[in-house]
Amino acid sequence: MTAIASHTTTKPSHGGSPARSTLSIFVHYLAWDTWRSLRMWESTFFILVLPAMLYLMFGVAGDVAELNFGDGNMTAWVMTSMACYGSVIAATAVSSSAVVEKQHGWNRVLALTGLSNPLFMVSKMLMGMILAILPTTLILILGATTGAEFDTVGHWIATAALTIVGTIPFVFYGLAVAMIFRAQSAVAIGSGFLVVLAFLGNLFIPLSGTLLEIGRFTPMYGTGQLAHYPQAEGLILDQEAFVTGEFESDSLAWILGISLAWTVIFAGLCWLSTLGSTRR
Repeated sequence: MTAIASHTTTKPSHGGSPARSTLSIFVHYLAWDTWRSLRMWESTFFILVLPAMLYLMFGVAGDVAELNFGDGNMTAWVMTSMACYGSVIAATAVSSSAVVEKQHGWNRVLALTGLSNPLFMVSKMLMGMILAILPTTLILILGATTGAEFDTVGHWIATAALTIVGTIPFVFYGLAVAMIFRAQSAVAIGSGFLVVLAFLGNLFIPLSGTLLEIGRFTPMYGTGQLAHYPQAEGLILDQEAFVTGEFESDSLAWILGISLAWTVIFAGLCWLSTLGSTRR
């Protein structure tokens, strides 16, 4: 008689649901990748030092601190502008690097760990906003110790929060630039364009006339006005207005609308670039 043994095959338990396991992988990768980026001192140095130096040059020199504007002084205005610029550089650099890493196959390596391509891109977007905290914090600390003044502590907190939130369009901007140019130099190209956008966004020097009217429709303008809103409540910093004393203002709806519109535009460019690469 032949005895037939029946074997019961059981799947090993991973100690949690698939969704929870994926979330754990995502969180661990986000933490590791953020720490890895912080250890890249050359890029971290650029993100922190450039906007800090610009603030010290334009926000502290002369009699800027003696000029009042909105619920603070002009030193606070320059401080917020440079914090915006630094946070946008950080968000753009990180999101651009995501596409470069993807082109080199890093996302396929991560797929072996259970981290999908969409989660990889989301992690880079979140990391961009996390790293944006660094220049924002540094420059606000510099401002607090070099004459920047707001009327209340709440103004400081709101300015910091809105500066970081305002980087959202530029997370998609960095992705779009890298997807369009598809080169190792995508990060440098994206950062280079930011200088022009910051100028048109009224962050470097107060604009007036035609340049200001054009600038009001550019991506960085919405980001800057949103960060300045706790202090200025929409007031437009105009060269001519300093002479006349009559400042125009933007409504909060306009500021949010411009930021949202450019977020949609940059996200749309990312989507179109993805379709193009799929067809190829």
